[in-house]
Amino acid sequence: IVAALFHVLETSVASWLSIVLALAILFIAGVYFGRYGKQNPIKKGLRMMGFGVIAFAAGYLIQILL
Repeated sequence: IVAALFHVLETSVASWLSIVLALAILFIAGVYFGRYGKQNPIKKGLRMMGFGVIAFAAGYLIQILL
């Protein structure tokens, strides 16, 4: 979104880019926590990313309803 403010990217492209980056960061954090907690890192990363998708979908649906 910051890139759109400086006219580097269009708003729609910057929005999708921020969503992808947020999901990637959630996956990386899940992998880290999985390794730290001696669990399956890929499974933990996908789980964290899944919660991010659920949170995004809930926010998007609330936006549509309002």
